[in-house]
Amino acid sequence: MEKVILITDSETLLGRKLIEKNLSAGNKVIAPVQSKDLNSSEPQKNNLLVVPWNKSSIISTRTVIREGIRVFQKIDEAILVYSENKTNDQLMDFSTSEIDEAIESSINGTVYLTRELMKILVTQLNSAISYVIVQKNQNQENPIEKGFLGFFTSFADATILGNNDIYKCSFTTSVSEMDSYADFICNILDERPPKADRQWLKHGEKKNLFSSLPILPRKQDII
Repeated sequence: MEKVILITDSETLLGRKLIEKNLSAGNKVIAPVQSKDLNSSEPQKNNLLVVPWNKSSIISTRTVIREGIRVFQKIDEAILVYSENKTNDQLMDFSTSEIDEAIESSINGTVYLTRELMKILVTQLNSAISYVIVQKNQNQENPIEKGFLGFFTSFADATILGNNDIYKCSFTTSVSEMDSYADFICNILDERPPKADRQWLKHGEKKNLFSSLPILPRKQDII
């Protein structure tokens, strides 16, 4: 049965892979993109809706949700992909306006979109929301970027523990090959194993058909 899925950050390789795999599976996809990147994004298709999104604006966020429902009549699922900011490595190199813009995009965007999606998903049967990060060694000395990633991870962790009927989980990997990571995410969300609900799942290079779900212990440092 086809699903309507909202997938963020089509500007990233992982975001594009997730969109491609869901379209190939017969699902419909809503892809919110930053307005300035709209012209360079995925071309419009019958089952793909590309919508401009100003992450720092609650009005723009609500417009994304409304437009998705107007075109596809519903939203069944959402995959929020963490997008690394293109920022300076040294805190002292940031201007005040750059800091404000980065905070509004990385933090406000995540909170606004989650809030507006939850209002819709709680009314849908068999709905789901998930959060996705990629562990990288770069920018380890960038306090701004480390802070944003830490916020996204902690926010995702608290959100998936929420008490409602939405299927919720989060994903992490240190593997650089995004095609297999996207497959892993899509397979989990298609099968929705009960043990993965409200859990973090880590994708690794080794594959074993007989291994158990790669669920991370709650006390482990996710990032």
